[in-house]
Amino acid sequence: MKFKSNYVSFWKGKKVVVYINKGKKYLSVDMVSSVDWRGDVNSKNHFILDDSKQYFKLYESEYKKIYYHHLNQKTDIDYLYMMIKQKYDSMGLTPLKI
Repeated sequence: MKFKSNYVSFWKGKKVVVYINKGKKYLSVDMVSSVDWRGDVNSKNHFILDDSKQYFKLYESEYKKIYYHHLNQKTDIDYLYMMIKQKYDSMGLTPLKI
């Protein structure tokens, strides 16, 4: 876990699992799908989130794809945990235990 002034990031080894960013009225949970700083983000293998409740939106640019969700009082924390666990488990790391 790394703390910065505007966000917290959770890491496993050298890979980021999730970022939690603070905004004025919400916290944003961000999960990177794919990054390619050469500008060919679609050429790499990328993480696809299986989000049946459609909590997360996909931000896409030339360099990165990021799933994000703005936390609010209606957010189902258990479901959010399942989405983060899905990202963690997809990274080929030791399974995250509840």
